[in-house]
Amino acid sequence: MPSYRSFVTYRPWRRLFLASTAARLPMTMAIFGLVLAGRALGSFAWGGRLAALYTLTGAATALWRGRRMDRGDLRRGLRRDGVLVALLSIAIFATVAAGAPPLAAAVLAVLLGLAMAAIPGAYRALVPTGAPPGELAHAYALDAVCVEACFVAGPAVAAMAAWFGGARAVFVLMAVAALFGAVMAGRLAPVERAAPTGSPAAAPYRVPAMVGALAATIGVGMALGVLDATYPPFAVALGSRAAFGGVFVTLMAIGSALSGLLFGPRLASSHRIGTGAVVLVALFGAVVLPIAASPGIVVAALLALVAGAPFALMATSASVLIQRTVAPERSTEAFSMLNGGLLTGNAIGAAVVSAVIGAAGARETVLFAGAGPLLAAAGLAAVAVGRRRRVRVPVASATG
Repeated sequence: MPSYRSFVTYRPWRRLFLASTAARLPMTMAIFGLVLAGRALGSFAWGGRLAALYTLTGAATALWRGRRMDRGDLRRGLRRDGVLVALLSIAIFATVAAGAPPLAAAVLAVLLGLAMAAIPGAYRALVPTGAPPGELAHAYALDAVCVEACFVAGPAVAAMAAWFGGARAVFVLMAVAALFGAVMAGRLAPVERAAPTGSPAAAPYRVPAMVGALAATIGVGMALGVLDATYPPFAVALGSRAAFGGVFVTLMAIGSALSGLLFGPRLASSHRIGTGAVVLVALFGAVVLPIAASPGIVVAALLALVAGAPFALMATSASVLIQRTVAPERSTEAFSMLNGGLLTGNAIGAAVVSAVIGAAGARETVLFAGAGPLLAAAGLAAVAVGRRRRVRVPVASATG
């Protein structure tokens, strides 16, 4: 197993880890909290609407918010957005406590999505600043694992808070975590960026590698959206309780974290990171398919653990790809663009489930999770083959 000992003793990384973890935890609690808030203010249907508004706002504004974050001091931007997230969380707490109209919570959900849109991208852009010297490949792998850890811990902590204090407790917890992250962001090492020379750096959506990464991210997001929405009824179909669907998601995150720790640094050092990323996307699409044929809950749980393995490696590939192809002064924008793509795919996947699960059933709906990644990987492979052929034809003509 690769050694991460240097990260424990390196103060800039410890501060970055604390700040990013505290800032990411509210993002992993928000949907759960908003669903409960909607229920408290009217119905679970309202909870679904609040969660959808939050997700779609983050997806729609991620690129713009990332670009604005890149134009200033990242630390100051993260501190500002963290305080905003804390204030909005307290506002939603007050809305639920007062039994306000659901439309008031809807406005706050939109603002919460807007406030959080650039936070994950900005923290990933700071990884080179916080990494120990010569350990950037390990840093990207470890950061991907930290994200997975937040996706395991966040919903679990939120569920525990809701058990004792209802929806209001979730938003108090979000506010505390966001405020701590904002304080820690002010203690991060300064970001050193070279002064721009000559023409402005290309926008991420004009970089071919990033367009391919965006397509892959949307495909992967579709798979996650399908699985997140289908796992609870799938658990019921296997003879268990709907709550066990959350265990499937947790097992996928654990499988992702383990693979990231073991194989992430080697992948990040690869010279053919783009090809490896396409293979991982295709692999992810393939390994989720056997889950649908699970004979029982134990087999399904083991398959979920395996299915999560490619995810942290895909995140590591995306980080390295951005570091190699996008100008540093636009890296937050690039990371935010991919985060927006993931959220967009997630929303598409959830919509697919709502349209087909009633007629098809949970088992058959799980199969749709493989469609997004496999189609994205096939499209990227076809584009790569086409480019190689176009390059070879002029060469053959010149030598003929």
